[in-house]
Amino acid sequence: MKILSFDIELSDVFDLKPYEDLEKYAPFHISVAATSIYGEEDKIWYSRDKEGNPQLNLCQKDLSYNNIGSNLYS
Repeated sequence: MKILSFDIELSDVFDLKPYEDLEKYAPFHISVAATSIYGEEDKIWYSRDKEGNPQLNLCQKDLSYNNIGSNLYS
């Protein structure tokens, strides 16, 4: 069985009040994501502009990833 863990970073900035519903601010924009599959390489996901610079938000047509080393848990 494969186990996947992931982390996303939002590019949206907002202040939540106590007990305020996060969904009020949806949909969210993701700036970068990371995935790790147990026993395999970790990856960082991002989008680049035409000059190759990282974009503020992930865009499906410009999505790229880099391996960030071997998995620490293998």
